[in-house]
Amino acid sequence: MFKSLLKTIKSLVNFPGLSMPPETTPSASSLFSIHLNIALLITTYAFFGELFIAFAATLILLFDYSRKNKIIEPINKKVLIAFQITCIGLFLWRFNGFTGGQSWMGLLMLLICLKSLESKNLRDCYVTALMMFFLAAIIFAYNNSAFAPIALGIYSVSILSTLMLLSHSRGVANTSPNALTAQKKPALFSEIVHMWKPAGKIFLQALPITILLFLLFPRIQGSFGFLPNENNQLNPDLSNLMNEGSFSQRASSQKLAFRAEFLPDQNGKPVRISSLDLYWRVKTFSHQNGFSWKPQPLFDIREHSSLPSLKNEQQETNNSLVSYTITHQPTADNFIPTLETVIHTKKGLILDNNSVKTKSKSGTFRYTATSSLKPSASNNNQKRLSQPERTQYTQTTLKPGKKTRELLNSWLQQANLPQLSEQKIIPNSTQTRQLALTALKYFKEQPFTYHLIPPEVDSTQPIEDFLFNTRSGYCEHYSSTFSTLMRWLNIPTRIVVGFQGGDYNPNGDFYEIRYSSAHAWNEIWTDNAGWIRADPTAFVAPERIEFGMDALFALMKLNEKDGFQSGDFNPAKIRDFLSPSGSSFALQQAKGWFDSINHSWDKWIVNYNFEQQRNLLKKLGLEGKNQYITLVILLGICLSIFIGIVIWLIWPKRVKRSPVEEAYFSFKEKLKKLNIPIYSSEGPLDLNKKLIHLLPQYATDIQKINQYYIENRYKNDSKNIEKFLQAVKQFRPKKSG
Repeated sequence: MFKSLLKTIKSLVNFPGLSMPPETTPSASSLFSIHLNIALLITTYAFFGELFIAFAATLILLFDYSRKNKIIEPINKKVLIAFQITCIGLFLWRFNGFTGGQSWMGLLMLLICLKSLESKNLRDCYVTALMMFFLAAIIFAYNNSAFAPIALGIYSVSILSTLMLLSHSRGVANTSPNALTAQKKPALFSEIVHMWKPAGKIFLQALPITILLFLLFPRIQGSFGFLPNENNQLNPDLSNLMNEGSFSQRASSQKLAFRAEFLPDQNGKPVRISSLDLYWRVKTFSHQNGFSWKPQPLFDIREHSSLPSLKNEQQETNNSLVSYTITHQPTADNFIPTLETVIHTKKGLILDNNSVKTKSKSGTFRYTATSSLKPSASNNNQKRLSQPERTQYTQTTLKPGKKTRELLNSWLQQANLPQLSEQKIIPNSTQTRQLALTALKYFKEQPFTYHLIPPEVDSTQPIEDFLFNTRSGYCEHYSSTFSTLMRWLNIPTRIVVGFQGGDYNPNGDFYEIRYSSAHAWNEIWTDNAGWIRADPTAFVAPERIEFGMDALFALMKLNEKDGFQSGDFNPAKIRDFLSPSGSSFALQQAKGWFDSINHSWDKWIVNYNFEQQRNLLKKLGLEGKNQYITLVILLGICLSIFIGIVIWLIWPKRVKRSPVEEAYFSFKEKLKKLNIPIYSSEGPLDLNKKLIHLLPQYATDIQKINQYYIENRYKNDSKNIEKFLQAVKQFRPKKSG
């Protein structure tokens, strides 16, 4: 019954005697251009997206190319359906159900390849090419550098040339095995290159209106609630758990975290910050579990209750405040970096632990903050720790081993304090500083090494094993060990994680901080000064703090080492590495200019938001209460002017005639006054014959004028031009009786 129904429907569709028009097929050059553009998209996606998805798209593209060129047999519909189901399953499995711009790029990539695979006629190819315009945004989804629009422009011109090649396809469906491959490859490339010129012209014509819309179209504040959420797991961040390897794994990462530029001081002079003060705080850890640390929400994520005023802080710190603007790259972290100790910021919320909390960002964002480089007691919102806080900041799940206990007792004896016992004694501020300094000197004087791949410590006695056996670690090892030692001595301490240092760019006067600069250090509490920074890494490897991790990592790689001890590398050698000469200097300068261009692009274009648009309108004198109305009116005026210019350019214009043509036109006008029909299709010879027949009394003058015109107009013989002009002027025919 079902088969008979299908036959009935088919008979109704295929009317007898009705023949369908021949199906138009795309040319070989347009098909080749489509495959080339898809290959470029897959290559771009492979650099920034999922390699597995890119590999699957490549297989589909190769299969489609082989099918279109008759290398393999035509694909069966069942195979195509199986391809579709496999690709959707691959998408769901690879992205684990996460949705957002980046994950949907992978799905759209597969769908475009499948659409090209099932394309049969010219219409299908048009759809495939138009879909590629949407996927061109993949460049901005993964890379918003200053050179991304250049790549996007080139790719847009390439797709436009593909559409123009499709519009020139006039072939009829052909069953010949070599129908699509009869054209030679050199001809394919020549046709594609030939279409680039008109496609580029269209692109350049659309560029001004694109810039106009970008600058003046009202910027919408907030986010669209109906859009899918970004997969923030694809954005980097600092983990909320610190254990062995948390930071050493990032040592070789050149992923940019943020850029910072310091604002001029009160006198308008540029601010120069020592590398020893470039501690970019992000978050704090106070809860210990063995050799691992994580935040304690009750104390580490508590809102600031009494932030001191900026004016009072400025007086108290003796003009030690610095203001800076940070251009942060996309991040999945809820905490943003600021210099210690942050006093004021317009973005986020300052917490009790002096960290700044905000929402994670899937795009580049900017904010300005003010910090004190000489924190005092008033930088802390309280002068004394409460008992619950003291308990939290001295809490530890580890107990000192025999050697460690002996070491701690010797430190206590130097500070005139009783030996370790169950009855804990709280050291005063002076004793706290002395014990902390003794511990830091111990790291410096003993043969401890700073190592990228340190040996694992004993899980049962990690502190004792690290202090007396391995003595090799990264910043997380030293900060964790130092905090544990201080807590055994009943000194409140916590770990701060963030970034240290930064590469200064003199071309743009800003610092670049990458994830290789991720760092962990400590803070100890004293009743008279609040929280004080203590960085054991600075005592073990002062070169790390002074020159930065990137320089040391490069030297370690050059010397085939994974670690070093303080003094292993000659400071002069490090400075030579940071300030090279010759070709290395040229490469460093080129990189500096490249980074400076990217910084300006992020600053003025990527971060162009409602606030910057309002400032632009203010400079133009267009700021007012009805700002959106002003923008719409201004945009309408600009678009009207642009459309008027386009109409003026394409409007048919009068062709300027030469003196010879102008004289011959005057000759024809004189004949029209005699009611003699003059047709544009008539040449001078035909016109001459007709006029001699109609006006035999003027035959000599007419023949002379036409002869002079042919010589000047077609033979480029200008010797009789004056005679021609004079003959036309003297020709004054009159109507006969």
